Amino acid sequence: MFTGPEDVRNYESGIQQLLEESPELFGTLTETQRKHFFLHHKIYGQANPHPEDWPERLWQAVDLTGWEDLMSQGPADFQALHKLWTKPPSRSKKIEAKVPSQYLPKMGNLALYLLCADLSYTCAVAKPSIELLGEMIAKLNSGAVNGLQTLGLVSADLAGKDLKDSVQAKFVWLFRELSGRLSEEEKGSMGFDGVVLEHTLCKVGRFLGESTYGNWGFRKLKKKRKAAEVEDDEGDDDEDNEEGPSSKKKKKKAGSKKGKERATE
Repeated sequence: MFTGPEDVRNYESGIQQLLEESPELFGTLTETQRKHFFLHHKIYGQANPHPEDWPERLWQAVDLTGWEDLMSQGPADFQALHKLWTKPPSRSKKIEAKVPSQYLPKMGNLALYLLCADLSYTCAVAKPSIELLGEMIAKLNSGAVNGLQTLGLVSADLAGKDLKDSVQAKFVWLFRELSGRLSEEEKGSMGFDGVVLEHTLCKVGRFLGESTYGNWGFRKLKKKRKAAEVEDDEGDDDEDNEEGPSSKKKKKKAGSKKGKERATE
């Protein structure tokens, strides 16, 4: 638990000292792997370099959040905390009040959502409902939305309110569908919940993508979609066609009878 910028700096210098004094602890790991052994800055994706004073800036944001007062009231509301952290500073020159977002180094809506999600596994932030997660995912309009579109659950042609409504509804549906199909043991093993599902949807493109499994994933998905379209087309043809199988047989018999009559003539 870090209580201030000095704790962060002491932690980083302590890790560096451990790397230098006890190289045998890390076996055959490369120098880069050793540095990332305890604290991997790219755990959520490509990391941006932070300024030297980022620990001080981060604690200024914590102070502006009123963290101690917030924690004294019990777990913080997930959505309210995200709104507080992402609130932009006032453009008015008359208002000089500072907000946390001014001191959160290179952290946008998505990164701050992930931070709230991580804190929801502690006593600091209340666990979000599936409906709330669906709403936030729709607003962020990021990786999870792309995942739903890749799976064919949300149309890529939708935009605005229609897109948000569809994303929220399909996310809730998918969670309930998977919850019903997975055993309690399976869900416990993978820690399955709404946050995990959101993370998984963000990785759908990587899982199905050519760089991971050749183009197997997307080929399989396209094949399923094509088969479904063919079934729909065949159903339409049967409905539009007034002649059933029996009438086709009669036509065939009539045609063969006429052929025989012509042959005898």
